[in-house]
Amino acid sequence: MSARNVILFGEAGVGKSSVVNMLLGEQRAQTSTSARGCTFESVPYDVDLGEGVSVRVYDTAGLDESSAGAVIPENAVANLYDLLRRMKDGISLLVFVTRLGRITKRNQKNYRLFFEGVCQSRVPIVLVVTHGENACDDDADADDIGEGMDRWWDDNNQHFQSNGMTFHGHAVIVAKKCYQKEYEKSREKVRYLVRSTHLPNPWKMDELEWFLASIKYIFSLFKGWTKSHIQMLRQTLSTDGRMVESDTKIVVDEIVAEMDPPAACTSNPITPVRNRLDPQYTNLSEFFPSINKQFTHLFKD
Repeated sequence: MSARNVILFGEAGVGKSSVVNMLLGEQRAQTSTSARGCTFESVPYDVDLGEGVSVRVYDTAGLDESSAGAVIPENAVANLYDLLRRMKDGISLLVFVTRLGRITKRNQKNYRLFFEGVCQSRVPIVLVVTHGENACDDDADADDIGEGMDRWWDDNNQHFQSNGMTFHGHAVIVAKKCYQKEYEKSREKVRYLVRSTHLPNPWKMDELEWFLASIKYIFSLFKGWTKSHIQMLRQTLSTDGRMVESDTKIVVDEIVAEMDPPAACTSNPITPVRNRLDPQYTNLSEFFPSINKQFTHLFKD
């Protein structure tokens, strides 16, 4: 059986690569506070989580400060197509990584972009909050840090929910090895979180229809594309045979239709997305009835 695909995403500098290294148990993913990939750019890592569970984690760039409120660039759309082509076996889990602090508009847009847009709200999503050591004073010991992280989640969980962000599990972690005890506990939290919440039967769609459904959602979040954006996107999708011309035409027609609803789309109409989705994942809360409750007390000691 092939490894199940897990998309780990978040903006630059939140600690995505540190979380990947935690899952791997070694320093393989390059960490940098300044490196910024274009949205949807990703690097895969094969991870053995134990108990017979293997996943392929895609360390994926989310929105950053430069794109959260602006037009999403055409090369990001091309990156999305490349990412979905790599997901031919489906997606089993989304891991949203953010750092401890207030919820921003970028957090909300990243959540919606991946969970609602790419995965059509049909794949479980978990939250990993890094920099958990900041929940306590600088001189706090390991026990104090653990209690501080629990208190932070209790105080902030409702804020995520009130901003339309709900999760099927969470872990507030310390990703700095100088906090050795909390680092090891955090590593076990993250590995257990992924192992216990991923879908054993991945969710997927037809490649082109999946891409079109994602694009249409993106256009509900980002406005302002022009004809020059469309022309550059056409060129990008056609580069090096990324997409055949007939499919490129379908994509461009659909985007033009979203830009100007009265405009006629010259390609064949696309069946509404939700009419094609597998009904078994309609209500994920039934699949994970009490996962959030389990994590609150699991690693207290």
